[in-house]
Amino acid sequence: MSEPGFIAVALKWTDLRPDVDPLAGTVRHDSRATGFSLADAAALEWALRLGESWELPVTAITAGPPEAQAVLRDAAAFGPRRLVLVTADRDPPRPPRGVSPSRLRRSKRQAGRAPPRSTPTSTSGPA
Repeated sequence: MSEPGFIAVALKWTDLRPDVDPLAGTVRHDSRATGFSLADAAALEWALRLGESWELPVTAITAGPPEAQAVLRDAAAFGPRRLVLVTADRDPPRPPRGVSPSRLRRSKRQAGRAPPRSTPTSTSGPA
């Protein structure tokens, strides 16, 4: 006998109105303007429709710093049964110190390839 399942919907915590400095090209974020996009709202709506039709509970999931809970508060208004926050840093991880981005990309590309073959060495033993 299998347990009943559930429907999960992933909601991206994003800055809905980023402020870009036209001269420097830097982006400033305001936590008051964060939330989930209209596409994520549509995904949540479809998940809730499926949950109602299939009689399964819906779980809304988002990842980010504690401020990302705003996404779950907004999602709660639509009615999913569970809300899950996966805590993560706001910024993506940086490469280790002393490793250039191009070297990191090259090593990632090479990671998918087979390791180089070793050439057999012959030793002359007693005849």
